Amino acid sequence: MKLTKSQKELCKKIKKLHLKQKRLAEEIISLQVKCKHPTFVKKNDGNTGNYCSQDDHYWTDFYCSTCDARWYHDKQEYTPGIKEVPYGEKINYQMVPDEDLK
Repeated sequence: MKLTKSQKELCKKIKKLHLKQKRLAEEIISLQVKCKHPTFVKKNDGNTGNYCSQDDHYWTDFYCSTCDARWYHDKQEYTPGIKEVPYGEKINYQMVPDEDLK
């Protein structure tokens, strides 16, 4: 199927906008990595009540209102009885979509 001139122009505009969106997202992430997250909020959460208690899963969600970054720590990565990694030390940042925190 051959595209009309207006359809080609529309496709070209959409591709340009997607490229711009990608560049802006990369710029936002580079700024968020530099943020010291002075206003972060911590929320412990989990998935419990499974048939097998070994399938229970715990994590901590974090949100920084300064830079709008969202990340989480998987509680199963930590050995029981050992204190949680202090803020700012060896934190594994993983960006998650907003809908994952609801």
